[in-house]
Amino acid sequence: MEDFVVIGKIADTYGLNQELKVLAYLPPKEWKRIKKVYFKKRGGDYVPFELEKLRPHGEKWVLIKLKGVQSQEDAIRFLGAKVFLPKENLPKRKKDEYYFFELEGLEVRSQEGKVLGRVDRVSSDKDR
Repeated sequence: MEDFVVIGKIADTYGLNQELKVLAYLPPKEWKRIKKVYFKKRGGDYVPFELEKLRPHGEKWVLIKLKGVQSQEDAIRFLGAKVFLPKENLPKRKKDEYYFFELEGLEVRSQEGKVLGRVDRVSSDKDR
């Protein structure tokens, strides 16, 4: 089974073309290579949707159009949904850069080397 990571959250619809405004948890420029996103059903299964259109919208946002979403009523159903991507499809990080989920579970040490604990969770203002 694939491991999935949240890469954004649907905040609103945009315009009259069934576009969705996504609060991007990855920098918008890193969305360019994404061709398919996933949404989690209530039962826990992930459902893929191909992107018909994608464009950056400011520093924190991307606008997406999902294939198969033909009406505003269809688009509205996605409001509040988290957008997922399989971990292996995430853009590669540069040396000494990490995704938040990669830090979870790591040991935290003082400068003297004393173990202080483990990283339980990493959050940002985007998690709200």
